[in-house]
Amino acid sequence: MIKTIRNKALVALATAVMLLIIFSTGDAIASPIRFNFNGEITNVWINTSDPFNGAIEVGTPFWGTYTFDPETPNSGSEYHARYIHTSEPYGIDLTVGFYTGTSKHSDISLYYRIVIDQGHVQDIQTPNMPFGGYTAGLVQLFLKDVTSTALQNTDLSATPPDLNDYTFHELWFNIVEPDGSAMVTFGGIINEITPIPEPATMFLLASGLVGLAAMKRKFRRA
Repeated sequence: MIKTIRNKALVALATAVMLLIIFSTGDAIASPIRFNFNGEITNVWINTSDPFNGAIEVGTPFWGTYTFDPETPNSGSEYHARYIHTSEPYGIDLTVGFYTGTSKHSDISLYYRIVIDQGHVQDIQTPNMPFGGYTAGLVQLFLKDVTSTALQNTDLSATPPDLNDYTFHELWFNIVEPDGSAMVTFGGIINEITPIPEPATMFLLASGLVGLAAMKRKFRRA
């Protein structure tokens, strides 16, 4: 009898722990959201000069992250949404070959545009990014579905976009002179966008698994 009660108590405790993990994880992923992306350069247009002397060329890999808040209010419309982020940690981190850049947080750190009335578009931008010792006037992740079937609405989603749903999935950035004129423009194809679990979420999951393993051992010994 005592053994049966003890076992039921352990099962109830395990259930409570798992429910706590589920609800806590849901809260943890609410804000901010971070996605990884990667791909390779497919186009280089030299307007006046190339400050990297050919080190970024067709085939050069790129990777990075973009971070946004899904609870940011829409400052646009129902069909042409605009979500503006102006503080840390929101923005884009970008590495292309040996060169890196990170969004500035003194102005707009991330501009997230979603359009559903002219094809379906997800357009993620950051202006004036310090990059490789120069300034990238605009860094843009651009996804467009010409069939207008990729999106249900203009809400920010906590899950990464499925690139198979989009006709175009591209990275664009240009290096500019101090007066803002373009020196060189780079374009690339985005091969993958994946979620990054937040540390709090990982800690909760790890703690829950350790606790459940300990209870399982006690359950067997009982």
